[in-house]
Amino acid sequence: MNHNSSRDLPALYCLCPQCARAVPLRSGERYCVNDGEPMLVACPACGAGIASPYARFCGKCGAALVRGPGPRDFLALVAEARREP
Repeated sequence: MNHNSSRDLPALYCLCPQCARAVPLRSGERYCVNDGEPMLVACPACGAGIASPYARFCGKCGAALVRGPGPRDFLALVAEARREP
């Protein structure tokens, strides 16, 4: 891999920056069906493509891609909310 270019990681997935939902780029989704956020195709900091459906941070520069809770965090919040006081 050439480390000189900030765009050398190929975009294979779209990622919701709010809920961390990922779909293959070929799906053509532009907005997250969960929360309506525009899907990311590349890191907003360096432009590297999102190559993993599990990415929460950029593989090129380390910038955060997701600002909201991810799927596992969301499940923990739901479980906590269901507990009786």
